[in-house]
Amino acid sequence: MLRGIIRWEISIAFIAGVFISAMLFNMADPTRYASPVIHLLTGYTLIGAFFLATESSSSPVNFIPMLIYGALGGVM
Repeated sequence: MLRGIIRWEISIAFIAGVFISAMLFNMADPTRYASPVIHLLTGYTLIGAFFLATESSSSPVNFIPMLIYGALGGVM
């Protein structure tokens, strides 16, 4: 991000998509679904947000499509 190789918009939108979808599931049934913080800090969520989603061959170039792409990737 500091060098400008990957864009921050995709990563932040991806993390927000994961957080919001995990929060909705947790609010629906907290005994069955884990909290959003657990989803963010365990597994491959951060690897997906910073390395997989920001790959230059498949990510969009404009600002709004980057946000949509990251958010939908996070929700999935």
